[in-house]
Amino acid sequence: MIRLTMVRCISLLAAFMFSTIVFAQQQSVNWNFNSVKLTGDEYAVHLSAVIPSGCHIYSMLNKKIDSMMLMDIEIEQSNEFDLIGSIREYGKAVTNFDPVFRRPLTWYENSVLFVQKLKLDKPCVRLKGSLIFLVCDLKTNFETEEISFEIEIIAVDGISPKKL
Repeated sequence: MIRLTMVRCISLLAAFMFSTIVFAQQQSVNWNFNSVKLTGDEYAVHLSAVIPSGCHIYSMLNKKIDSMMLMDIEIEQSNEFDLIGSIREYGKAVTNFDPVFRRPLTWYENSVLFVQKLKLDKPCVRLKGSLIFLVCDLKTNFETEEISFEIEIIAVDGISPKKL
């Protein structure tokens, strides 16, 4: 009898762990990194996210919460380019009370585009950076994720920049 109960408990625990892993894998954000020529030696770096249904990622405009960054993008400085302005966000922003953090916050559902403009100082530039983001639904915060990216931009007419 005790053995049967232990087998049931272990089976339930294994099923729960498997479903949690599968659920967490389904919540991953699909990122795409590329660049677009604007004019002459000015380019825009695009970091676009496709967000799983029922989930959201936070805006960079939110303040840190208890020293935790909800969304941050870092671009490594280089003598190959100059950043123009700050990173801009494009998408349908939702500002609402967040029950997880118990305060009003801004986030994006479905998709968001982060854009950083830059001026090239050399004809071939390798831009490196990273982003930290938190995927949530209205009940749960999943693990904070960090992704590094690298984009090569070749400033030659007729040759489009390529993603690494």
